[in-house]
Amino acid sequence: MKKIEKLFNNNKFYKQDGSLKYNVIWLIAIPIIIYLGLSVIITTIFTFIYTIFHLDVDNFDLIIEQVQYNVYLQMLVQLATVIVFYFFYKKDKKNYPVTKDKLSTKTIIFGGLFIFVCALIFYIVELPLSYLFNNTYSDMVDVFVKQGKIFLIIITCILAPLAEELLFRGVILNRLLAKKGPWISIIVSAIIFGIAHGNLEQFVGAGMLGVALGYVYVKTRSLLPCILGHMLNNLLSCIEIFFVFSTKQSIIMYLIIIVLFLYPTIKFLQTKNRKIYDVNKIK
Repeated sequence: MKKIEKLFNNNKFYKQDGSLKYNVIWLIAIPIIIYLGLSVIITTIFTFIYTIFHLDVDNFDLIIEQVQYNVYLQMLVQLATVIVFYFFYKKDKKNYPVTKDKLSTKTIIFGGLFIFVCALIFYIVELPLSYLFNNTYSDMVDVFVKQGKIFLIIITCILAPLAEELLFRGVILNRLLAKKGPWISIIVSAIIFGIAHGNLEQFVGAGMLGVALGYVYVKTRSLLPCILGHMLNNLLSCIEIFFVFSTKQSIIMYLIIIVLFLYPTIKFLQTKNRKIYDVNKIK
């Protein structure tokens, strides 16, 4: 682990004083390129090994389809993303110091619940649009469920929130904030977050969720409430998949949860933004 950390501490993305190089486009393009590169490399290696053990399968397209939605591959990609971008986030954070005030557990929990409530409101708002999309996402989820519910929970409720928050809020949003205003940074990072989900059905929901996640990060300068809110959102999605709620049942459940968590949501909005030192960190 120390060798990996040393590699990131001495890479060419940083100047000698520790500040980041390049303009804002490169600041966000570099992590995206690295993420895509990781995915391609891991998928290629996994496909090669998988093919060796399935030489009896004549249809190569079938092998590709099985690999594409393989839970072990998805876990490897997510885990690699967590490890790599943890070091990027750790290095970047030295350039974006916050005040020494400790973020309270209450603020972390209320921030997570705020994200969760926003996600439910977004689900209700986007519901009419869901009928316009195809079932690409639903088909993908069905494939994962068939391989084991526990794998779906590990991927969507643990690894994905960690990986995505480190990449999209911890690195991309942080770097945008160093050069642009808060709302421009939040919206741009949210759009990238939506696009990264790879299908139109998730783009709208993930994009709106990205705005809430970005807002909480800017307010707290911590990934903890973002990860918590992301996990709660994905956990609810898993519960709906496992128990197959009707649209009416889902809406009723959403409204009940929104009412239950309305108080912490309002209290979080009333919380003062966590102070930071110098906002012009990249010259």
